[in-house]
Amino acid sequence: MAGANVLLLRKAEDKRQRDALRRAFKKADVNQDKRLSFTEYCNIVKKVGLRLSEEDLKEIMAAKDVNKDGYISIAELLGEALEEDPNKKAELAFDIIDKDKDGFISKQEFLQLSVQDY
Repeated sequence: MAGANVLLLRKAEDKRQRDALRRAFKKADVNQDKRLSFTEYCNIVKKVGLRLSEEDLKEIMAAKDVNKDGYISIAELLGEALEEDPNKKAELAFDIIDKDKDGFISKQEFLQLSVQDY
């Protein structure tokens, strides 16, 4: 499951990924304000079948919400926001993988990255 969390932090790297994320964003933006609230973001993540804890979703939302306005814009979702800090994303990904919070990634935690749920 941690692997899915890390994937949510990655920048959309090709046109197909960006187009898919734009469609998902448009579908998730229920009130059409061109930004995703935490609730809208959670709904779309759940709709695609990812089972994440509320804590994990909050961490991911915080990492994607570059300007800290409490919402995710399309640029932030696509990883195109200018202020996006790659070190912050790396630290967040590490924290998500390090389930026991001991500051190390054990072999067991690393093996949990494999997509066993699919």
